[in-house]
Amino acid sequence: MFGVNSPIFTRNQVGRWRTRSWGKTYYVSSVHANASAHTVASGLLPDNPINTLVGVMNKIADGDRIIIQRGHVESISSAAQLVLSKSGVEIIGEGNRTDVPKITFITATTASMTVSGDDNVFRNIRFSGDMAALVSAVNVTGDYNTFEECFLSGSAAMLYGFTCTGDGTSFLGLQASLLSAAGTAAIYLNGTAESRILDCQINGTFTAGCIDGNTGTTNTRLQIGRNMLETSHANDICINLKAAATGDVFHNFMRVPTDTILTWISNGGAVSLYENYGVNDDGETGLLEGTVSA
Repeated sequence: MFGVNSPIFTRNQVGRWRTRSWGKTYYVSSVHANASAHTVASGLLPDNPINTLVGVMNKIADGDRIIIQRGHVESISSAAQLVLSKSGVEIIGEGNRTDVPKITFITATTASMTVSGDDNVFRNIRFSGDMAALVSAVNVTGDYNTFEECFLSGSAAMLYGFTCTGDGTSFLGLQASLLSAAGTAAIYLNGTAESRILDCQINGTFTAGCIDGNTGTTNTRLQIGRNMLETSHANDICINLKAAATGDVFHNFMRVPTDTILTWISNGGAVSLYENYGVNDDGETGLLEGTVSA
């Protein structure tokens, strides 16, 4: 029998099977001595990398793999400057913490990356919003894309880190720290089905909550679980959903700044709440969020 990581199939943590990438592997680096533009470098060897992700997008096909070498930095300064329209692509960052590949959004409030293809996987990449009032760093319009063990940071207040309108977007192990100034949310889900936010750590000053599923269209069949969520904004909301949203919200640990406030999860009337625990930012022991089943 084929295992979870058999030679033919792999399965991500949320249980969606995907075919393994058998395409070409491209390398990207802004710091390698031999790095050059996509019109010059083949990008097919570690010692002959393409110097930008924007450039490598002109080379790849469905099912290819992109290795971003440690220390790579790239700036995005206009709307949809970086677009992944292909499907089944793995984009893997090399490095640890300080030298993880970094994509920075600067200059214009509309600077952004768009993921319009389906079934792509991003792993170990830092997305950084360094433009005040940045509308959204990453816009996910394709279906069943996964961000695994990625980072979200910023030196200025962005409205949204990720905006997701495609179905099945998964955030697995995202680490987001946005404490510099008030933003809207780290993750914005707008009309999605089967989106998943699991095992993430999100902290910041969010006017709509760490996770915003309330501003746009109702989301259905959500899975939001095992997250550490903290907001320093006086709105005191960690997870913000529409009353008609459906799905499971489970085992989240949440903190808000105001004493006696119990709105860690807002408008979660139709979702199932399993042992979500909330505290206030004053050293007190918290309590379970939600209404006890009759």
